[in-house]
Amino acid sequence: MLVIRTNPRLTFGRARGRALVLVVTAMLMVAVLGGCSTDNSNSDLAAQDKLVQLGNRLAAEHARVAEARRLVARERRVAALMSRARARAATPGARSAVQSSLWIDRLCAPIPRGIGKVSRLAARQRERQRRRALYYLNLSCPPVRS
Repeated sequence: MLVIRTNPRLTFGRARGRALVLVVTAMLMVAVLGGCSTDNSNSDLAAQDKLVQLGNRLAAEHARVAEARRLVARERRVAALMSRARARAATPGARSAVQSSLWIDRLCAPIPRGIGKVSRLAARQRERQRRRALYYLNLSCPPVRS
């Protein structure tokens, strides 16, 4: 003898699920139809139009202010470039060093040293300047002949 058993909870759950789906669908249809109603009054529409107009005016004013700021920044950059160019033109250009034996002889001439402290400091300063100049020109003093 063959007996087929069914689960009563499973069949009851399916029926409950279908009923729940139907209730939710009906509620959604009511909500959609209720949301599509056209009960907006003219005063509400006028208020919304005014808000949109004010928003557009605000956006246009913001665009004008941003453009003015860009123009001011550009003018400042141009003024700074022009002032730098004027400063460059006002300063004297670098002189080119003309190499001559007389000039090298003067550069390599012995530095007179005095007795006082101030004179020794001045001699050291001249010696440093000589070394810098020789290094910059990639030169060296000829050997001292006695």
